[in-house]
Amino acid sequence: MKSIEKYRQLIERNFTPVGHNTGMNYGEVAGQTVLHFHVITRYKGYMADPSGNQALRCRYKALRKI
Repeated sequence: MKSIEKYRQLIERNFTPVGHNTGMNYGEVAGQTVLHFHVITRYKGYMADPSGNQALRCRYKALRKI
């Protein structure tokens, strides 16, 4: 976790995002082939619904049709 914090600080200094998402796949069934993590920068106005709720609603509607 110290390395994630180190890279998050580096990204914030150089790209000044408003926020960020940090994620990691852990285990073969989760898609992990090598240990790594993602720090995704977020900026105001970048997307209409940054919570992901819009994508979840679309998936829910699609599943209801099955």
